[in-house]
Amino acid sequence: MTGAEVTGLARRGGVWEVAVRRGAETWTHASRQVVNCAGLHADEVAAMAGLDVDGLGLRQRWVKGNYFAVDPRHAGRVSRLVYPVPPRDRDTLGVHVCLDLAGQLRLGPDFEAVPRREDYGVDPARAGAFFAGAARFLPWLAPQDLQPALSGLRPKLDTDAPFADFQVRRETGDLEGLIDLIGIDSPGLTSAPALAELVAALLDGREPWTAP
Repeated sequence: MTGAEVTGLARRGGVWEVAVRRGAETWTHASRQVVNCAGLHADEVAAMAGLDVDGLGLRQRWVKGNYFAVDPRHAGRVSRLVYPVPPRDRDTLGVHVCLDLAGQLRLGPDFEAVPRREDYGVDPARAGAFFAGAARFLPWLAPQDLQPALSGLRPKLDTDAPFADFQVRRETGDLEGLIDLIGIDSPGLTSAPALAELVAALLDGREPWTAP
């Protein structure tokens, strides 16, 4: 059921009742097991189910990664991804060089905390920081080569730790049958196949990474 919003999640009579809304249509269905992999909303869904997300350290904050496109006249000058040494603050891996399938060069992502999940605009004023970061290893780059391109939001666990690992939880007791994936930050997409294997094992009641 794509494009649907979960509005309620409660365990009753040994099953999970999931309330859903899509446009003006609403309904409720029952499920023996629920996998919460709601991305930017995963902590909200967990709280809806009854978890104390703040007490458990599962509250998420949203970080925007902005990208700037490099003038197409430089196409082909770099043939692979380039990652600099991460900065000392360790909030980000630093601005690196990306290539799309057409060979277009982009710089990014940076690290910008945002209060709203709807904020996908790329501020042109951030170009100076991108140029300063990339000119160290792209000596032919000029400030006028950079144009705002795109951005994406990623969920980060709201913690003071320099890096917070993914949280994959098989809940027990009153929350049995619920599996939560929270704080799936980068490289969450790259890790998706491995996460799927892990969730499959948890759904089967197996210890992770054991044979079916």
